[in-house]
Amino acid sequence: MFKLLIALEKEFLLLVKDKVGIALLFVMPIILVITITAIQNNTFKMVNENTTRLLICNRDSGQLSSKLLHTMDSLKLFQSYFISPATSLENLNDSMKLHDAMITLLIPERFSVSLQRNIDRKVAGSLEGFGIQNQVTKSEHLERTEIKTYYHPVLQESYRISMLGTFNSLVAMTENQLMVENIYKAINGEQKTTKPVDLSERGIVVQEGVAGYTDKNSVPNATQHNVPAWTIFAMFFMVVSLGGSIVKEKLRGSFIRLKILPTSYFINILAKQLTYLFISIAMVFVIFSIGKFVFPYLDLPGLNIPSNLIGLLTLTIITGWCAVSYALCVGVFSQTQEQCSGFGAVSIVILAAVGGVFVPSFAMPASFELIMKSTPFYWSLRSFYDLFLENKGITDIGLNLIPLLLFIILFQAAAYIGLKRKNLI
Repeated sequence: MFKLLIALEKEFLLLVKDKVGIALLFVMPIILVITITAIQNNTFKMVNENTTRLLICNRDSGQLSSKLLHTMDSLKLFQSYFISPATSLENLNDSMKLHDAMITLLIPERFSVSLQRNIDRKVAGSLEGFGIQNQVTKSEHLERTEIKTYYHPVLQESYRISMLGTFNSLVAMTENQLMVENIYKAINGEQKTTKPVDLSERGIVVQEGVAGYTDKNSVPNATQHNVPAWTIFAMFFMVVSLGGSIVKEKLRGSFIRLKILPTSYFINILAKQLTYLFISIAMVFVIFSIGKFVFPYLDLPGLNIPSNLIGLLTLTIITGWCAVSYALCVGVFSQTQEQCSGFGAVSIVILAAVGGVFVPSFAMPASFELIMKSTPFYWSLRSFYDLFLENKGITDIGLNLIPLLLFIILFQAAAYIGLKRKNLI
């Protein structure tokens, strides 16, 4: 035990002397987590809080286009800016840049006339169906008038489709409201004895919820998604520091000097792993604390720590040990520090991309499913999401921990074989 403590002291002293390594292990992940979360949270706000800027070019002089715009404004879906009806299509791009708008809505000249004729056609058909004589003129053909939308090139297809559905719904809502009013007038004449039906009032509404959640304060947000994911990335990225330390000992002959000491070399290997395991746990504590206490001051959602602290600690230790084992394996097989830093950094980025840190696992193509599940990132991230997003217990994430333990055994065995073949042990 005394020899292990001495070896741990040696590793901590070496780590403390490496100021750049400490900064790489703590400062860079913190900056990364804050930056990614801030960017994604701003995207969530644009989609969920409906702050999309909209340019409106109304070339129609009738009242029905004004009613459509009034309905749109009452729903508070957009931040609208009106531009001159004489604005040409060639100048739309400049107007969108001026107002930093994502979408332009162009209402044509005959919008009110066409809409009114279509409404009269539908009202006449409805009254005939009820066997009621009416004075409404029924047109023979349905008039088609196109309301055009122009999008900024950077707008994603899914968001464009969503906005197209929103505009179609607004037009349908306006048309139905006018049709009900016209039917009421045709039946009751000009003397209104009752209030017309308000189509905006609904007795049945659709509400959203999050599976596994009963507390509204625990609804997942950008912080809940990003902080665990990028913390895992930071834990594995210490391959640069730990792997580089192992390469230094090989190149400087420290391995040979350590072998002649009156103790087993496994004590030194164990001390090195315990040191960096402690660093990984400290890293998780620091990043999670910043997410919980500092993020609200940065106008970001605070991190909601799961109630299952035992499961969180267990998962942190196993993930940290897996990261340490991977770094040990890379350091053993690397011949130079350049090889260790280059391969270690690039491999972590690739594993993170395939494992679901950059792109959600459900968005991966089916052909990547087997590759995705063959990375420790996938199982660790899935376990963190089970804790943070679904409030699961230690028994629920137990099956996800088994692959992580298998990865630890695999990396440790590979490192042992590498040390044995190099006659370092």
